[in-house]
Amino acid sequence: MRVYVAGKFQDKVQVKWLMDRLEELGHDITFDWTTEHYAKKEETAEDAEQCLSGVFDADVFVGLFTEDYIYKGALIEMGFAMAEEARIYIIGHAIDSCIFSKLADRQFDTEYEFLNYIANE
Repeated sequence: MRVYVAGKFQDKVQVKWLMDRLEELGHDITFDWTTEHYAKKEETAEDAEQCLSGVFDADVFVGLFTEDYIYKGALIEMGFAMAEEARIYIIGHAIDSCIFSKLADRQFDTEYEFLNYIANE
């Protein structure tokens, strides 16, 4: 599968860990936004275009929504993934109040539950 993993930059360590596990399972990550390049204060239009290219190139969107954050960018990315008819997997329950989370193909409590599902799919 070609996978885009979304989340908050504050959770980049967990997101990167998840990306690494998916690659170990033989999947391709369409864009890695967890690098130090993206730690800068000012985000650019080019940064946004790279993220969206990753979303458009993916056939699976994974949203890591485990903390009580405001997930603005990740929710926009999820909307684009839905418009592209990618499979949508949500990890966590931080966005349960978002109506669009109800459209996910599947929701998981933890990263481990998700990885077990993917490994056995």
